[in-house]
Amino acid sequence: LLGSLMLALKGRAAPWGWVFFALSNIGWLTFSYGYSHWFLLVQQIGFSITSAIGIWRWLIQPRFDGLVVRHLDEELI
Repeated sequence: LLGSLMLALKGRAAPWGWVFFALSNIGWLTFSYGYSHWFLLVQQIGFSITSAIGIWRWLIQPRFDGLVVRHLDEELI
């Protein structure tokens, strides 16, 4: 719920909602595997993939792109 709220509010911390989704996915993956709920496990694997994409696009890629731009600017000077 915290991840959904953070994304819905669209504040500066909104991208961190994906991290809370990922933490929730880990819990549900553990539960579904431990209790042999295979359809829930498959569903959580799908949600884990979307969480990983969200973390990449909203937290990692912008920082990586910033480093590339800064590096290119330094080479041009």
